Amino acid sequence: MNLSPLIIHTATAYSGPPGMSSEHLQDRVLQLEKFERFVRERKEKVGREEEVFDAMLTPTVPVWQALFEENDLLSKEMRSIVLDMLNRSRQVTKEDFETGAPIASIGLWAGRADYIDSEMAWYRFRRATLHLCGITPATFCEQAKLLFPNLVFSSRFPDCLNSLEGGFDLFLPSVVKALERLNDQLLETIQGHEIKEGLKRFTALSEFETTMEGNADRNGDLTFTFSDPPKKLVCSPHMKLHTSMVPGDSRHYFNRIYFNSHQSGGDARIHVGHIGGHL
Repeated sequence: MNLSPLIIHTATAYSGPPGMSSEHLQDRVLQLEKFERFVRERKEKVGREEEVFDAMLTPTVPVWQALFEENDLLSKEMRSIVLDMLNRSRQVTKEDFETGAPIASIGLWAGRADYIDSEMAWYRFRRATLHLCGITPATFCEQAKLLFPNLVFSSRFPDCLNSLEGGFDLFLPSVVKALERLNDQLLETIQGHEIKEGLKRFTALSEFETTMEGNADRNGDLTFTFSDPPKKLVCSPHMKLHTSMVPGDSRHYFNRIYFNSHQSGGDARIHVGHIGGHL
Protein backbone atom coordinates (compact mmCIF):
# COMPACT_ATOMS: atom_id res chain seq x y z
CA MET A 1 0.00 0.00 0.00
CA ASN A 2 1.31 3.43 -0.96
CA LEU A 3 1.15 5.66 2.13
CA SER A 4 1.35 9.44 1.84
CA PRO A 5 3.28 11.30 4.56
CA LEU A 6 1.29 13.70 6.71
CA ILE A 7 2.55 17.10 7.86
CA ILE A 8 0.62 18.24 10.94
CA HIS A 9 0.22 21.53 12.77
CA THR A 10 0.55 20.11 16.30
CA ALA A 11 -0.53 21.65 19.58
CA THR A 12 2.92 21.28 21.14
CA ALA A 13 4.40 23.30 18.25
CA TYR A 14 2.12 26.23 19.19
CA SER A 15 3.02 26.24 22.89
CA GLY A 16 5.35 29.19 23.20
CA PRO A 17 8.24 29.83 25.56
CA PRO A 18 7.86 32.34 28.42
CA GLY A 19 9.17 35.84 27.91
CA MET A 20 8.68 35.82 24.13
CA SER A 21 8.44 39.21 22.46
CA SER A 22 5.80 40.17 19.90
CA GLU A 23 8.55 40.82 17.34
CA HIS A 24 9.97 37.33 17.78
CA LEU A 25 6.53 35.73 17.53
CA GLN A 26 5.72 37.57 14.32
CA ASP A 27 9.09 36.54 12.84
CA ARG A 28 8.19 32.93 13.62
CA VAL A 29 4.81 33.34 11.91
CA LEU A 30 6.43 34.60 8.72
CA GLN A 31 9.00 31.80 8.76
CA LEU A 32 6.25 29.21 9.21
CA GLU A 33 4.17 30.72 6.41
CA LYS A 34 7.13 30.51 4.02
CA PHE A 35 7.91 26.92 5.00
CA GLU A 36 4.31 25.78 4.84
CA ARG A 37 4.01 27.26 1.35
CA PHE A 38 7.10 25.28 0.32
CA VAL A 39 5.52 22.08 1.68
CA ARG A 40 2.18 22.64 -0.04
CA GLU A 41 3.85 23.43 -3.36
CA ARG A 42 5.22 19.89 -3.18
CA LYS A 43 1.67 18.52 -2.89
CA GLU A 44 2.10 17.33 0.67
CA LYS A 45 -0.93 16.59 2.82
CA VAL A 46 -1.13 19.15 5.62
CA GLY A 47 -3.37 18.66 8.64
CA ARG A 48 -3.88 20.10 12.11
CA GLU A 49 -4.66 18.75 15.53
CA GLU A 50 -7.93 19.93 17.05
CA GLU A 51 -6.02 20.90 20.20
CA VAL A 52 -3.96 23.55 18.38
CA PHE A 53 -6.43 26.31 19.24
CA ASP A 54 -6.24 25.43 22.96
CA ALA A 55 -2.44 25.42 23.07
CA MET A 56 -0.92 28.16 25.26
CA LEU A 57 0.80 30.59 22.93
CA THR A 58 2.16 32.29 26.05
CA PRO A 59 1.76 31.20 29.69
CA THR A 60 -1.41 33.32 29.88
CA VAL A 61 -2.77 33.51 26.29
CA PRO A 62 -4.16 30.50 24.37
CA VAL A 63 -3.92 30.36 20.60
CA TRP A 64 -7.64 30.91 20.07
CA GLN A 65 -7.55 34.15 22.06
CA ALA A 66 -4.49 35.45 20.21
CA LEU A 67 -6.20 34.73 16.87
CA PHE A 68 -9.74 35.96 17.53
CA GLU A 69 -9.26 38.86 19.93
CA GLU A 70 -7.31 42.10 19.63
CA ASN A 71 -3.97 41.73 21.41
CA ASP A 72 -0.40 43.00 21.56
CA LEU A 73 1.11 39.69 20.44
CA LEU A 74 -0.12 39.42 16.87
CA SER A 75 -1.11 42.14 14.43
CA LYS A 76 -4.25 41.73 12.35
CA GLU A 77 -2.11 40.67 9.38
CA MET A 78 -0.27 38.02 11.43
CA ARG A 79 -3.53 36.67 12.84
CA SER A 80 -4.90 36.34 9.32
CA ILE A 81 -1.79 34.44 8.17
CA VAL A 82 -2.01 31.90 11.01
CA LEU A 83 -5.76 31.44 10.59
CA ASP A 84 -5.39 30.86 6.87
CA MET A 85 -2.77 28.16 7.48
CA LEU A 86 -4.86 26.39 10.10
CA ASN A 87 -8.19 26.70 8.29
CA ARG A 88 -6.89 25.18 5.06
CA SER A 89 -5.37 22.26 6.99
CA ARG A 90 -7.64 19.25 7.41
CA GLN A 91 -8.32 18.31 11.02
CA VAL A 92 -6.60 14.99 11.66
CA THR A 93 -8.34 12.04 13.24
CA LYS A 94 -7.32 8.98 15.21
CA GLU A 95 -7.44 6.99 11.99
CA ASP A 96 -4.73 9.20 10.45
CA PHE A 97 -2.30 8.03 13.11
CA GLU A 98 -3.23 4.37 12.67
CA THR A 99 -2.32 4.08 8.96
CA GLY A 100 1.41 3.83 9.62
CA ALA A 101 2.13 6.77 7.33
CA PRO A 102 5.18 8.90 8.23
CA ILE A 103 4.24 12.01 10.24
CA ALA A 104 6.08 15.28 10.85
CA SER A 105 5.09 18.17 13.10
CA ILE A 106 5.09 21.84 12.08
CA GLY A 107 4.23 25.01 13.95
CA LEU A 108 5.84 27.99 15.61
CA TRP A 109 8.25 26.11 17.90
CA ALA A 110 9.89 22.72 18.17
CA GLY A 111 7.72 20.77 20.58
CA ARG A 112 8.30 17.21 19.35
CA ALA A 113 11.15 15.08 18.06
CA ASP A 114 9.50 14.91 14.63
CA TYR A 115 9.32 18.70 14.25
CA ILE A 116 10.51 20.18 10.95
CA ASP A 117 10.85 23.86 10.07
CA SER A 118 13.11 24.19 7.03
CA GLU A 119 13.45 22.96 3.47
CA MET A 120 16.45 20.80 4.39
CA ALA A 121 14.58 19.32 7.36
CA TRP A 122 11.71 18.42 5.01
CA TYR A 123 14.10 16.75 2.58
CA ARG A 124 15.67 14.75 5.43
CA PHE A 125 12.24 13.68 6.74
CA ARG A 126 10.90 12.62 3.35
CA ARG A 127 14.05 10.79 2.30
CA ALA A 128 14.42 9.00 5.65
CA THR A 129 10.83 7.76 5.61
CA LEU A 130 10.52 6.91 1.91
CA HIS A 131 10.95 3.19 2.58
CA LEU A 132 7.97 3.30 4.96
CA CYS A 133 5.54 4.44 2.27
CA GLY A 134 5.12 1.10 0.48
CA ILE A 135 6.23 2.49 -2.87
CA THR A 136 6.93 0.69 -6.15
CA PRO A 137 9.86 1.37 -8.51
CA ALA A 138 7.56 3.58 -10.60
CA THR A 139 6.36 5.71 -7.67
CA PHE A 140 9.91 5.85 -6.35
CA CYS A 141 11.03 7.51 -9.58
CA GLU A 142 8.26 10.08 -9.25
CA GLN A 143 9.32 10.84 -5.68
CA ALA A 144 13.03 10.86 -6.54
CA LYS A 145 12.55 13.75 -8.98
CA LEU A 146 11.09 15.74 -6.09
CA LEU A 147 13.45 14.65 -3.32
CA PHE A 148 16.72 14.76 -5.27
CA PRO A 149 16.46 17.94 -7.38
CA ASN A 150 20.11 17.84 -8.43
CA LEU A 151 19.68 14.46 -10.15
CA VAL A 152 18.15 13.50 -13.49
CA PHE A 153 17.37 9.90 -14.39
CA SER A 154 17.79 8.02 -17.67
CA SER A 155 15.17 6.24 -19.76
CA ARG A 156 16.12 2.98 -18.07
CA PHE A 157 14.07 4.00 -15.07
CA PRO A 158 12.05 2.58 -13.42
CA ASP A 159 12.76 -0.83 -14.99
CA CYS A 160 16.41 -0.97 -13.96
CA LEU A 161 15.40 -0.88 -10.27
CA ASN A 162 13.99 -4.37 -10.68
CA SER A 163 17.53 -5.62 -11.35
CA LEU A 164 18.72 -4.77 -7.82
CA GLU A 165 20.34 -7.87 -6.36
CA GLY A 166 18.30 -8.74 -3.29
CA GLY A 167 15.27 -6.89 -4.60
CA PHE A 168 13.97 -3.32 -4.69
CA ASP A 169 12.32 -3.36 -1.26
CA LEU A 170 15.40 -4.73 0.49
CA PHE A 171 17.75 -2.18 -1.07
CA LEU A 172 15.53 0.91 -1.01
CA PRO A 173 17.10 2.37 2.18
CA SER A 174 20.61 1.95 0.73
CA VAL A 175 19.56 3.48 -2.58
CA VAL A 176 18.01 6.49 -0.83
CA LYS A 177 21.09 7.05 1.33
CA ALA A 178 23.38 6.83 -1.71
CA LEU A 179 21.25 9.22 -3.76
CA GLU A 180 21.17 11.65 -0.85
CA ARG A 181 24.97 11.70 -0.77
CA LEU A 182 25.11 12.04 -4.56
CA ASN A 183 22.57 14.88 -4.63
CA ASP A 184 23.92 16.84 -1.66
CA GLN A 185 27.67 16.27 -1.64
CA LEU A 186 29.17 15.08 -4.94
CA LEU A 187 29.65 18.27 -6.93
CA GLU A 188 31.06 20.26 -4.04
CA THR A 189 33.39 17.39 -3.11
CA ILE A 190 34.91 16.84 -6.56
CA GLN A 191 35.09 20.50 -7.55
CA GLY A 192 38.64 21.53 -8.41
CA HIS A 193 39.94 17.97 -8.48
CA GLU A 194 40.77 15.52 -11.25
CA ILE A 195 37.86 13.07 -11.47
CA LYS A 196 39.61 10.04 -9.94
CA GLU A 197 40.94 12.07 -7.03
CA GLY A 198 37.53 13.69 -6.60
CA LEU A 199 35.83 10.30 -6.42
CA LYS A 200 38.30 9.19 -3.74
CA ARG A 201 37.31 12.22 -1.69
CA PHE A 202 33.64 11.47 -2.30
CA THR A 203 34.15 7.84 -1.21
CA ALA A 204 35.52 8.98 2.14
CA LEU A 205 32.73 11.48 2.68
CA SER A 206 29.78 9.45 1.41
CA GLU A 207 30.82 6.06 2.86
CA PHE A 208 30.05 4.47 -0.52
CA GLU A 209 33.00 3.23 -2.58
CA THR A 210 32.88 5.25 -5.79
CA THR A 211 35.17 4.60 -8.75
CA MET A 212 35.51 4.91 -12.52
CA GLU A 213 34.97 2.02 -14.93
CA GLY A 214 38.49 0.86 -15.75
CA ASN A 215 37.79 -0.51 -19.23
CA ALA A 216 37.08 2.17 -21.85
CA ASP A 217 35.92 -0.58 -24.24
CA ARG A 218 32.79 -0.84 -22.10
CA ASN A 219 31.67 2.73 -22.77
CA GLY A 220 28.96 1.44 -25.10
CA ASP A 221 27.46 -0.62 -22.28
CA LEU A 222 27.49 2.42 -20.02
CA THR A 223 25.87 4.87 -22.45
CA PHE A 224 22.40 5.95 -21.38
CA THR A 225 19.65 8.04 -22.95
CA PHE A 226 18.21 11.06 -21.15
CA SER A 227 15.18 13.06 -22.19
CA ASP A 228 15.51 16.28 -20.18
CA PRO A 229 17.01 17.58 -22.45
CA PRO A 230 17.50 14.76 -25.01
CA LYS A 231 21.07 13.46 -24.91
CA LYS A 232 23.18 10.33 -24.57
CA LEU A 233 25.88 10.19 -21.91
CA VAL A 234 28.50 7.70 -20.80
CA CYS A 235 28.03 7.07 -17.08
CA SER A 236 31.35 5.55 -16.09
CA PRO A 237 31.61 6.66 -12.43
CA HIS A 238 29.65 4.36 -10.14
CA MET A 239 28.80 3.96 -6.48
CA LYS A 240 29.02 0.43 -5.11
CA LEU A 241 26.11 -0.67 -2.96
CA HIS A 242 27.49 -3.69 -1.16
CA THR A 243 25.16 -3.83 1.86
CA SER A 244 21.41 -3.67 2.31
CA MET A 245 21.40 -1.74 5.63
CA VAL A 246 19.05 -4.41 7.00
CA PRO A 247 20.18 -5.50 10.49
CA GLY A 248 21.55 -9.02 10.43
CA ASP A 249 22.04 -9.11 6.65
CA SER A 250 25.77 -9.74 6.20
CA ARG A 251 25.59 -10.73 2.54
CA HIS A 252 27.87 -8.92 0.07
CA TYR A 253 25.89 -7.52 -2.88
CA PHE A 254 27.00 -6.24 -6.28
CA ASN A 255 24.60 -3.36 -6.88
CA ARG A 256 25.67 -0.14 -8.56
CA ILE A 257 24.62 3.45 -9.25
CA TYR A 258 26.14 4.63 -12.54
CA PHE A 259 26.23 8.39 -13.07
CA ASN A 260 27.79 11.27 -15.01
CA SER A 261 28.80 14.42 -13.16
CA HIS A 262 30.12 16.38 -16.15
CA GLN A 263 28.42 19.78 -16.35
CA SER A 264 27.77 21.26 -19.78
CA GLY A 265 25.42 23.66 -21.49
CA GLY A 266 24.39 25.24 -18.21
CA ASP A 267 23.02 21.94 -16.86
CA ALA A 268 24.61 21.44 -13.43
CA ARG A 269 22.64 18.33 -12.55
CA ILE A 270 24.11 14.87 -12.07
CA HIS A 271 22.83 12.35 -14.63
CA VAL A 272 22.03 8.91 -13.20
CA GLY A 273 22.07 6.21 -15.86
CA HIS A 274 21.37 3.06 -13.89
CA ILE A 275 20.54 1.84 -10.40
CA GLY A 276 20.59 -1.92 -10.12
CA GLY A 277 22.83 -4.91 -10.57
CA HIS A 278 26.40 -4.59 -11.79
CA LEU A 279 26.58 -3.97 -15.55
